[in-house]
Amino acid sequence: MPSLRQFESRPQRTVRSFTREFLENLRYHRGVEQYATPVDYYMSLALTVREYMMQDWLDSLHTQSRTGAKVVCYLSAEYLPGRQLGNALLNGDLREIAAESLQSLGLDLKELMELETEPGLGNGGLGRLAACFLDSLSALDIPAIGYGIRYDFGIFRQTFVNGWQIEQPDSWSMGASPWEVVHPQFSNRVGFGGHTEPYYDETGQFQVRWIPSEQVIGVPYNILVPGYHTKMVNTLRLWRARRAGVRLAHLQCGRLCQRGAATNRVRKRSRRCFTRTTLPLRGKNSGCDSSISLSPARSRTSSASCRRDTICAISTSVMSSN
Repeated sequence: MPSLRQFESRPQRTVRSFTREFLENLRYHRGVEQYATPVDYYMSLALTVREYMMQDWLDSLHTQSRTGAKVVCYLSAEYLPGRQLGNALLNGDLREIAAESLQSLGLDLKELMELETEPGLGNGGLGRLAACFLDSLSALDIPAIGYGIRYDFGIFRQTFVNGWQIEQPDSWSMGASPWEVVHPQFSNRVGFGGHTEPYYDETGQFQVRWIPSEQVIGVPYNILVPGYHTKMVNTLRLWRARRAGVRLAHLQCGRLCQRGAATNRVRKRSRRCFTRTTLPLRGKNSGCDSSISLSPARSRTSSASCRRDTICAISTSVMSSN
């Protein structure tokens, strides 16, 4: 397939080019101009910065595929990457350009940066350490991909009522994140429970198949991880749990509430990072299974085979049930 670079070049690292990309995102992605809100300005800014990283990300993947480079696969149940905008501006050497561009439009870069919501994908030092590993790998030009879980409610917000701590949900993911690239075409099915049954294949050989009682669909959300002053951009792939499907007959027979409860049970596997139930452990199993299952498919699309050309590392947080 022809490359886009045959028809136009990537955005230039100039104030004029940055301003043009920003205004185009404000118009065509946010659908506003004169009635734009501060959130619209922030989203347009984030999308503009992401465009500068996107070609480097694709180039990194294509280079890995072409050269057959070894890829580090890091599995962790937690990631605390922090706010993405400031890190992307620093690593991409775009901070001064963005500040001057926004100033010419009557906007302040620091004020827009304060609007960003930090992704709640962990709850402590292990999550921050995992994010630092990915940053370091990108800075060292080492191909890598991090696998984890996209929690809807990761870190809780701490409040106090009558002297007692009350945990409030952190709804960081309620709005669309400009830093996520969703690839539903690479979704993976993960089974739980069920039974096995014997059968004979077409050659007459005795085989045993597994029939799971429940299936979960893991939807991949990709976050770009740029290196400091380098062209290497690695990937943080987070899995979000979704129910495998609802048959129309269930709705016609008045079983909507029953199916809704089952769907809610499935989504809990990527809803919160830490709870008092066993759901986080099943969520981690879903993330590990999806990550390992997708690795061969990834070799056919954008990188080397995880089975043959990959160095794998698993964080200790994956091994913990809490």
